[in-house]
This record gives sequence, structure tokens and C-alpha cells, in this order.
Amino acid sequence: MSDDLISRKAVLGTECLLMTDIVENNPTAKYILEQVLYDVEHAETAFDKEKVIEQIKVLSTGIILNTNICDDYAEGYVRAAKDIIEIVEKGGIG
Repeated sequence: MSDDLISRKAVLGTECLLMTDIVENNPTAKYILEQVLYDVEHAETAFDKEKVIEQIKVLSTGIILNTNICDDYAEGYVRAAKDIIEIVEKGGIG
């Protein structure tokens, strides 16, 4: 199994597809499915977008403040940090 990040919302959205008459009429299957859905809903978050963005801002600011670099070079760091933050906000999609 890979470490790909997936959408919890998408997984939980399959619930209506899984709750068919077969599952509804089978107490064991229904219990197992409900437990799986509960586990997905309460699983630990693997990626905190806001924390990553904050770390990028702190790191890029620290690089600029703690080095003797010219304004053009500092501006390039700021631009790169903004581009990186945009990628993180999109989740690498689009």
C-alpha cells in the first residue's frame, strides 16, 4: 500500500453505494461496514496543510532575514515561497 494522500470525504461518500439491501439485511456485514466507515472518519490526519504553509513562510522569512542577500535575490525567495504555498493549497492537484 502506498502513502498517497486520499480524500476522506471521497471515501465516506461511497457509504451510500455500500449500504445496499444486502448489507442492510446482513447484521454482520452492516457492523463491519459501519466500523470501517467510523475508522476512516476518525483516522489520524496525515497532512496538515496549514502547518505546512506556516513552516514554508517561517523558513522563507528566516532565509531572507538571516542572510546578506540582495533585494532581487530575496524577492526571488518570496516569489518561490508563494508559488510553493499555492501548490500546497491546491494539494498538488490542478
